Amino acid sequence: MSNSAVKKPFNTRAFVSISLFFALLWLVISGMQVGALDGAPATTQAAQFWKAIHHITGAIFALFAIIHIVKNWTVLKNHLKKVSRETVFGILVAVIIGVLGVIGSQF
Repeated sequence: MSNSAVKKPFNTRAFVSISLFFALLWLVISGMQVGALDGAPATTQAAQFWKAIHHITGAIFALFAIIHIVKNWTVLKNHLKKVSRETVFGILVAVIIGVLGVIGSQF
């Protein structure tokens, strides 16, 4: 028997999921820092730094979220086939309320 290791292929779904988690982690940390520096002048280096980190990690999170949905689309479709209409309606209402909340917070 040879003692050579079997090379496993790169698991893209796992990489995307882990990247999504770490992007969320940094998004939360930077959001807390932006909130903590809310009273500080916007021109301070710390405020600018954390706002930049927050914006960049937000974009990275959105990118990995889209990739995550694309990579898991088949699994998601199979899962949604088993879900009742009431659950789908509830999810749709929650998404609409979330979108309206985001839009409303911009004004």
